[in-house]
Amino acid sequence: MDPIQVTVSRGDLVESVHLVDAVVVDREGAILASAGDARRVTYWRSSAKPFQALPTVRKAAQASRPLQDAEISVMCGSHAGEPAHVEQVAALLARFGLDESHLRCGAHPPLHDPSAKALWQAGEEPRRIHCNCSGKHAGMLVHAQLIGADLATYLEQHHPVQQAILETVSLFSGVPQQEIVLSIDGCGAPVFGLPLHAMGRAYANLVAPGDEVDAATQQAAATVVSSMQQKPFFVAGTGRICTRLMEVLAPRVVAKGGAEGVYCAGLPEKGWGIALKVHDGAGRATGPAIIEILAALGLIGEEAAQNLEEHRRPVVTNHAGVTVGQIEARLAPGFEARLRHLAQSS
Repeated sequence: MDPIQVTVSRGDLVESVHLVDAVVVDREGAILASAGDARRVTYWRSSAKPFQALPTVRKAAQASRPLQDAEISVMCGSHAGEPAHVEQVAALLARFGLDESHLRCGAHPPLHDPSAKALWQAGEEPRRIHCNCSGKHAGMLVHAQLIGADLATYLEQHHPVQQAILETVSLFSGVPQQEIVLSIDGCGAPVFGLPLHAMGRAYANLVAPGDEVDAATQQAAATVVSSMQQKPFFVAGTGRICTRLMEVLAPRVVAKGGAEGVYCAGLPEKGWGIALKVHDGAGRATGPAIIEILAALGLIGEEAAQNLEEHRRPVVTNHAGVTVGQIEARLAPGFEARLRHLAQSS
């Protein structure tokens, strides 16, 4: 099946085209629909964050120190560095006797422009806690604290926290640990190279785990999904695609994007997972692509379509703010027909 095409128009001309591989998978790993190369191996990037948070959620529950929805959501998130995000990460660290100095992620300005401007106007430099991955790192530190492991080396692949995460990724994706490609993500944490269909399978198992997943892990998975849907602001932030998808479509969808044009979603009612990868890594293509897939699967009605229009068909503006074009996803006819058939038959 041909890949999805995400076109970028300016006036009457298509100026750029992004190609997107995509797949819909059930929890047993069966490919239900695909566009492009469903077996492409690529890094999961931040779409892996719910699975990196899951062992911490399980361990905290076992230690009778359960995590709250906002805490879990920010652990799963790529937050925008808005004040509420930074405050939530700081509070999570403090509750477990930790602070910002323990974070080993790098620093960058908030992704939320007004928050970045406010920081600059205050004469402050971005700190590690402003990093979009600081919630993920806080969760890893909490896990290390709970098991009495070394805090300074929590990012090392041999560290028990990272080993627990690797086991979780393998369990949910169905990929043996020795076949997972490991490298280093932008924040310094391990990153996982998997086939695209395995990413989709992991999300299917996240929202509808099978009997091979023990009861405590099933409960942790359900808690992760519920927390992301209950507190979607902490997964991304004001106006961002992950937050908006779950604000509009929860509880039918849980979603998390990643760098280099990776995007994943789980559909709890159907027990399916979706994964996509933009060939050239352009993040601007992921919103239109995932929304068109969800629409073809019958998950986006008229009201939801209106609420998601700015992400489904983002406008192209010039420096004066005048709209001069549009970004739009076009599903291959065969892929769209297959998705619509799945929607009608499920």
